[in-house]
Amino acid sequence: MKKSLIALAVAGAMTAPVVAQADATLYGNVEIEGVFANDADAEIQVDDARMGVKGSDETYIDGVSSFYQIELEYNPDSVLSDGNSVTVRKASAGLTGGFGTVIGGRFSNPVESTELNDLYSESLSTDFFFRDPDRIGSALAYITPTFGGFSAYAGIAADGNADRHALNGADNDREDLDGYLVGADYTIGGFGAHLGYWSMDKDGDSEAAGAAHDAEYIGLALSYAVSNFTFTGSYAEADSVDGGFIAGTVNTELWTLAADYAMENTNFGISYMDYQESQKSNDIDADEWGVYVSHKLSNKASVKAQYTSADVDNTDIVGEDVFVVGYNVSF
Repeated sequence: MKKSLIALAVAGAMTAPVVAQADATLYGNVEIEGVFANDADAEIQVDDARMGVKGSDETYIDGVSSFYQIELEYNPDSVLSDGNSVTVRKASAGLTGGFGTVIGGRFSNPVESTELNDLYSESLSTDFFFRDPDRIGSALAYITPTFGGFSAYAGIAADGNADRHALNGADNDREDLDGYLVGADYTIGGFGAHLGYWSMDKDGDSEAAGAAHDAEYIGLALSYAVSNFTFTGSYAEADSVDGGFIAGTVNTELWTLAADYAMENTNFGISYMDYQESQKSNDIDADEWGVYVSHKLSNKASVKAQYTSADVDNTDIVGEDVFVVGYNVSF
């Protein structure tokens, strides 16, 4: 009897840490791509190499749970090096319940829901057309519960200032609020609508805002799914965003249309995008169409192939026509 009790106690002691950690999920993703663009060298690259931990736990408040997420990404350097850095993509924590969700830290930008047609990798559309940052940092956001298919969100960003200890007010560019975002999502049946807006000043911790200019973005996306088809369209404007074809402050406008057909484990898609970029000294008119196919080999592995062709006026660039093949494994 004593031996049974001792064995039971030991078994309980060994499983206790496992039970305590059962809410933590380790996940990750690795994607290898072959990129073949006109007037450019062929490339075999690690497009994604990410690993993260996320989890949740019930609080002592009835119906309220806490949650957290930390996600890292490996940045390869060259053929002979081991990579130059590991960056923190996400680091957030929050509370969720019947009141909605409150999240703080660095997390996915809710306005990203307006980018339904950001479909391709290593294309001009990926590099230049879409202006909405995928993630925001030094931020706090609130997301409402869903009522009849409708939900809304709002958030702020405040990343302080490197010169906050300057004497005698030497830094005259102080702002308590570096940026904010608002938006709404609505889905009912096969129809979806997404509207979002963000504004960041030059101190805001935003991938798209850069360090030289204030920036703002507004986007609208619509989708409709019927049978095996999904049709999507979007419109977006961005003002004073660095990183376009033209160096410096630019204003951009983007229209997109896309269709996707799902057949068991295979998806086929086609899209068209019209892009305009303007500055005092020059204007850029561009359009791009693309096709893709992706196939699930399992719940964790998939392969893809895509081709995009762009036509850009008033500038000389390479990589207007891009063919990409990829293999992805997640865990």
